Amino acid sequence: MMRSRLLVWLALGIAVLLGHSTIHACSCAGTEPPCQAYWNSDVIFAGQVLGSGEISVSDDVSVAGSNFIGKRVVRFNVEGAYKGTRDSYIEVTTGWGGGDCGYEFEKGAHYLVYAYRDEKDRRLYTGICSRTRPLADATEDLEYFKNIPAKGTGATISGNVLVLSAPLKYNGGLLDVKPLSGIKITVVGKNPRAKTTTTDKDGNYRIEGLEPGKYKVSADIPASISEYSQREVEVVDRGCAGTEFRGSLNGVVSGKLTDAAGQPVAGIKVDLIPQDQAYSESPQGKWTFTRDDGTYQIDWLPPGKYIVGVNLIGSESSECPNRRVYYPSASEPSLAKIVTIGEGQKLKDLNVHLPPPAEEGTIEGTVFWPDGSLAVHAVVTLTNGTEPHYLIGKQQVVDDKGHFVRKAIVGCKYQVLAFTYGNRFGDTVEEMRHSEPVNVRVTSEPGQPLKLVLSAPGFQHSDGEKK
Repeated sequence: MMRSRLLVWLALGIAVLLGHSTIHACSCAGTEPPCQAYWNSDVIFAGQVLGSGEISVSDDVSVAGSNFIGKRVVRFNVEGAYKGTRDSYIEVTTGWGGGDCGYEFEKGAHYLVYAYRDEKDRRLYTGICSRTRPLADATEDLEYFKNIPAKGTGATISGNVLVLSAPLKYNGGLLDVKPLSGIKITVVGKNPRAKTTTTDKDGNYRIEGLEPGKYKVSADIPASISEYSQREVEVVDRGCAGTEFRGSLNGVVSGKLTDAAGQPVAGIKVDLIPQDQAYSESPQGKWTFTRDDGTYQIDWLPPGKYIVGVNLIGSESSECPNRRVYYPSASEPSLAKIVTIGEGQKLKDLNVHLPPPAEEGTIEGTVFWPDGSLAVHAVVTLTNGTEPHYLIGKQQVVDDKGHFVRKAIVGCKYQVLAFTYGNRFGDTVEEMRHSEPVNVRVTSEPGQPLKLVLSAPGFQHSDGEKK
């Protein structure tokens, strides 16, 4: 029988300060469909949780002096037996949850449990990577159990083909998922005659009547969007295997930013916008900041025509907070070199050259606590004056008098914010607070010093997110 370990542990080695324990992360390849999970499990039953306790389990029972780890033993009253048992009472071992792959069973609740029997300690195990689920969510599973095909029916391989892409406008880091139709799927086993099909409009495919054994499944998708166009699976008679192919429209542009003297410039925002937004007052796109050596890289780009430059997004005008510069060194969008990206294409050496720096002025002020005392451990950030706000330069800690001075471009509008992290200083833990953001336009003459008061509780990022 095929064996599938259900618990995958990835030790991160992060110490928890108070408990001195270790955090583990659980990585699952994906939940199997019922027709696959059934044949890969030793015991399947429906039951109600009676209670649970703790047990110490060796991480390797074949090695003398091996480590022991705490596990949760869950006791079930069996309400329906579907494979590998006729018992009315079963104990299943799992983790405690919170990163150790353990399934968080609730006392009194009803579940459909898929479990495997460890070959060494003979205990039954399950976890979040299995198909174990609340019984109310197991309709598809119970339907399969009632209609398991007759012997000799053969096996099924099914799955889908998807392509991932990222929208140019930030949406919380979520990727767009699109099915690929008409993709040729080829299945080859010990029988040299291959079976083929194509994906439907939803990107799905299915090949039935296969002999038990191992198969290579290939998807005819462009190499430019995926390096993984072949999978190996094993199926049993009356069983199935699910295989998913994912491509990505991960176009990449990279290059280097240099100043008027040809030296690399670190910490400068490089923007990428669609060509059709070149004259928009508020173009949407992606950006990144140059590294210490002046290099940058913007990825997850769908095919299209783009413009690369500095200060294209989030600027108040064509001059603020730095003058707009279009790749490679143009000052007007009509002179910009258009960047064309194909599917998954990676373009290098898109180097941008900055003009001589604009005139600089200063923004200065002092940070106070609400009671009027000096906030000598406050941090001050400077962002551009229009949305989307992004950090300009590094955060600055005020001096021992709560005072700060920041350089900025004359004629430009900025937003200034002060906050505290809530750190401990000696026997005192400072409260975590922030000021209201103040908008400032820089002039060539020294302006009136700012007075920032930490009037609001909590921490606020430069992008307005409160914690």
